[in-house]
Amino acid sequence: GTDHLDSDADDDGCVDGREVVYTLGAQGTGGHRDPNYFWDFFDVWTDDGQGGYERDRSITTEDIFAVAGRFGAQVAPPTKEAALAKALTPPLSSTGYHAAFDRGDVIGPNNWNRAPANGAITLADIFAVAAQFGHDCS
Repeated sequence: GTDHLDSDADDDGCVDGREVVYTLGAQGTGGHRDPNYFWDFFDVWTDDGQGGYERDRSITTEDIFAVAGRFGAQVAPPTKEAALAKALTPPLSSTGYHAAFDRGDVIGPNNWNRAPANGAITLADIFAVAAQFGHDCS
């Protein structure tokens, strides 16, 4: 059988078992999140050193700079389904709009409880990824 605590149902980079932990400080290892909701762990596609992109399951300065590098990029607001499909697909370049680098407004008790991509990469997105700096699910 499948060990559901070791699976990553929402493909955000944090295994389900970590996301459901609500002890003090658990947010730093992926806790206090919904294992069925992609948009609550802001790990973005960064340079893999081999000409491609990877999501390394850790929110570092690379993630912050990657979001900041797309500041101001926008598209028509995507549907939730289209935004998720795009976010799970590696980008073709390090500039321009890509849903993985975008989040909507805060929708829960924590800064990382965010609505899906809303079509614009703004200062709020840079602050949202920075607020998760150091959160690590690797």
